[in-house]
Amino acid sequence: MPDIADVAWSERDDRNSEPVPAGWPQGSMPAYVDQTGRMMMGATKRFWNKINPVYATTGSGDNYVVQTEVGVDQINLYELLTVRIDRSNVGTTPTLQFGSTNPRTIVKAGGSGYVPLAAGDLFAGNDHSFWYNGAFYILSDPAIIVGGTVQPYSPNLTAWSAVNPSSYSTTAQISAAYQPLDSDLTSWASVTRATGFDTFAAAPSSANFLSLLTTKTGTGSSVFNTNAVMSGTFTLGQDPVGSLEAATKQYVDNVAAGLDVKPSARLATTANITLSATQTIDGVSAIAGDRVLVKTQTTTSQNGIYVVAAGTWTRASDMDSWTEVPGANVWVEEGTSNADTAWVCTSNAGGTIGTTAITWTQFGGSGTYQPASANLTSWAAITRAAAVDTFANTGVLPLANLALGTSGFALMGNGASASSYQGFMQPVGSSPTTRTWQSKTSDFVSIVDYGAIGDGNISNASINATALTNALATGKQVWIPWTAAGYHFGTNQIPVGTGQVILGESQVLLLSTATTSLFRLTGFDLTSGIHNVSIDMTGSGASSTAIRFGTNSGTPVYRVRFSKLRFANCVEAIGDEVHATNYVVDVIIDDCMAWKTRGRQMYIRRSRGFFLIRSTNVDFTQDSAPVAWEGIRLEDFAGLELERVDVVGWGTGTRAYNGSLYGIVINNGQALWLTRVFVDSYLGVGIFINAASYMFSNYLETSLCNGLGILLTTVSKGVFANTLINGNTGVTGAAAGAQGLYLDTCTDLTFGTTLAYNMTGSVIAAVNANNRITFTGTVTNTNGFGLAIQGTSANVKFLGGSMNGNTTAVSNTASGAGNVIKDITGYNPVGAASVTTSASPYTYTAGASPETLYFSASTGISAITQSGGTSILPAALAANVPMTVDLDPGQAVVITYTGTLAAKKMVH
Repeated sequence: MPDIADVAWSERDDRNSEPVPAGWPQGSMPAYVDQTGRMMMGATKRFWNKINPVYATTGSGDNYVVQTEVGVDQINLYELLTVRIDRSNVGTTPTLQFGSTNPRTIVKAGGSGYVPLAAGDLFAGNDHSFWYNGAFYILSDPAIIVGGTVQPYSPNLTAWSAVNPSSYSTTAQISAAYQPLDSDLTSWASVTRATGFDTFAAAPSSANFLSLLTTKTGTGSSVFNTNAVMSGTFTLGQDPVGSLEAATKQYVDNVAAGLDVKPSARLATTANITLSATQTIDGVSAIAGDRVLVKTQTTTSQNGIYVVAAGTWTRASDMDSWTEVPGANVWVEEGTSNADTAWVCTSNAGGTIGTTAITWTQFGGSGTYQPASANLTSWAAITRAAAVDTFANTGVLPLANLALGTSGFALMGNGASASSYQGFMQPVGSSPTTRTWQSKTSDFVSIVDYGAIGDGNISNASINATALTNALATGKQVWIPWTAAGYHFGTNQIPVGTGQVILGESQVLLLSTATTSLFRLTGFDLTSGIHNVSIDMTGSGASSTAIRFGTNSGTPVYRVRFSKLRFANCVEAIGDEVHATNYVVDVIIDDCMAWKTRGRQMYIRRSRGFFLIRSTNVDFTQDSAPVAWEGIRLEDFAGLELERVDVVGWGTGTRAYNGSLYGIVINNGQALWLTRVFVDSYLGVGIFINAASYMFSNYLETSLCNGLGILLTTVSKGVFANTLINGNTGVTGAAAGAQGLYLDTCTDLTFGTTLAYNMTGSVIAAVNANNRITFTGTVTNTNGFGLAIQGTSANVKFLGGSMNGNTTAVSNTASGAGNVIKDITGYNPVGAASVTTSASPYTYTAGASPETLYFSASTGISAITQSGGTSILPAALAANVPMTVDLDPGQAVVITYTGTLAAKKMVH
């Protein structure tokens, strides 16, 4: 059996996966004993490798890496490991790691705990031992440094070139001038010593010690009899630094005041300065090395204590981190304004140097200040009105002695008597008027002034409804202050009439369980509105609406503004009442969001101009089940604009296609503007526009909807720019054969820059009776048909673009005339094809793409005409002379010939 140091002993034997070690023949003992023996060998080998320098470090710099045979990522807690170091450490925080992970800092034992290493503690070629305490690797045997060079700690000396053994080999070679090291001196005649030392040695009294000292200042430590009593004044040279140094009175006073005393600054700034180069500060020339208190920078985070330099100034080392900032106290030595003044930093803990403001306030100065906490002993030097002394002595403020103001906000008398103070002066131009306090405070109306209780309790619903109604009745803007619980209005409906405005604080919460609506707007003349509130309709009726336009009130609703509204748990967030003739006009809905829905969130049945919905989002992502309703429906409109409007999500649960659902529906109207309108991940059709005319769209987009992307039916006179459809291929529950953009019976539309891809059906489908539809710059990819023109569609033109990557680039089965497919990559050129001719004169008409017709006659050709009979043949052609004619899509040519006409075509 091999020795334990032999390589045949493997640390991996405990896995029973290595070859049988040499010297342990297979079958020499039962299998289970063999496995147990091998595990014992592996464990023994691992222990051997850890206590002997089997492993050597690799890595670079001060990062030492050990790769063990079994690939551990660290040694066990309190386990000892010996490795051979391949290079000496340079820094004080080297790391040791096993494999590629868990580098940990190496430390060593110090006088009061673990301390950083010194350079050379890890010595190249030396064997060092470490153990793990759960946080660091502890070096047990740092290298010993002798005379500036390092000798390995544990090995024997490899050289003693610096040792002269012949000089010290026997006691006889030691000079007689030396005495044994542990003996008392018998004489110090040859020892150089200070004058008075012999006297002090003979009689070691305090007086003799004092006379021995040539200077009373300096550094170092002096030890005195602990029972001695000192009389007189003893001056220390500086505040203490070490934990056992004596404290000055100045230091103790500052600590008691909570100050962090800094060494004095020579100067302090009086204005914003450039923090570089030598310069004049407070009337004194600052030189390199001076400490300067910078306290008046425009950017207050630049304030602090700096050291002057010829180049860029640096922060003083005692105030270059934030922990040294709060409570910092510094005295200023010189300066015209700041000489002999003391300043304290009032910035609090938790800031960042260079980012957080550093502020200073003066708290001391020669003969000028008294402690901030002390009571004033006199205010004789303080300028004050005569009434102040009266007030201080009696506690009564004599208003009659106060001078009346003539501008600004000031108390003033409203009559001849100086004691009649009940007015308030308001600064309006040069002639402010006097108003009562009640008049002034009523400029701003709060529902709390009328008794509202913001505790979120439904028991206060009637109180809150009455308060809000009465506040609105004042005709002034009504303020709803923020509370954490909000205001509950129960089933009460709040009417908001002409000119009445509600303004919440920080989207304050309004709760309602209304069966009709929380708010009903009937404004007609002056602008009314609701702003900056959150409305939660949890528990409201199945037909309820958060905000409803009261179009059943006999007159239309005019001039309404909504902004910064947040709706939750609404059956309907914003809607109107069914009415045959009344409508809403001049409405702006801005910065609104509805989520956690219970039904379609916006339904406007009739609008008649200036209806703008902007920055509004219907979010279904937090619904508790798949949605079964639309997002937004707008009908019977005239003048409708959507800008940055989104409908996103489908709820939660199993996702499935629902063909009756539409994310956004715009139905039956004219004058429509769509800008950055987006429907994402909806269960049905993304956007449906029907019976609309005179419209402009820019950045219309749908993505990942289960059904059709964009559906246009009977839409006319419209311009669509930058349309994007991301299809439903791969979406759970996606409808089969769903088109990207579907046009049905549309006329006079133009599309510029259309991108559609990933549809399960055709990307762009023009079906039925579409007419005069033009597409330019169209790109489709990874779909069924890139383009399908069907039914009686006529004059549908696709000019330029790409149909690459589709299963079929183009399908043109339309019976209508004038359809053009030109310059479409992936389709044009279509290729060569034969032509079946007929009797002379023979008429040939090109298809939807440009074509070149090649032909000749066996006897001759006498005439070729195009475009209304215009001849394009300068002279008759003889027998079998070939002729070529280029035709635009739908263009015809008439050929008069004799004999047999042969023809072929190339479709471009």
